[in-house]
Amino acid sequence: MHVVRARRLTREESVDFLERGFSELGIRVPRSIIETAVEELDGVIGWLTLFGYTCYLNPNACTENIDKVLEQAVRIGREELERFLSMSRSSRYRSLLRILTTERRWSEIKRMLEMDEGRTINDRTLYEHLRRLIELSIVEKRDDTYVISDPVLRRAAMLL
Repeated sequence: MHVVRARRLTREESVDFLERGFSELGIRVPRSIIETAVEELDGVIGWLTLFGYTCYLNPNACTENIDKVLEQAVRIGREELERFLSMSRSSRYRSLLRILTTERRWSEIKRMLEMDEGRTINDRTLYEHLRRLIELSIVEKRDDTYVISDPVLRRAAMLL
């Protein structure tokens, strides 16, 4: 597994990224479609690039049905999560990913995981699992809560 870290673009940077790319390709995409894509893809460069590439290959899919592009991204995201899960030694990650589709506090994560497994979870064990997900940029800690940082991966995790 290779980890590539890229910062998330701001809303303005994301719009600019797509507009410049479409301009270079000579494709006209309505601003409303670009803004919807930016809203859904939340500045993740890889997903923005996939969106742009899909529009390049099929401009009608881009302007007529943005949901199809998002479905493709979720499918790829799910494959990535499944690959991670298959390489992981712990089956606990699958439950954690489903739990973290919603922003949650530590105590809530622990309680839900214990309910899911029907047994007590050691704090250190949970900490190590969360730390690993954070290191892989799958999860981020926001103040006192944890959540899957990428909106596409969040949708994909709901399908696990």
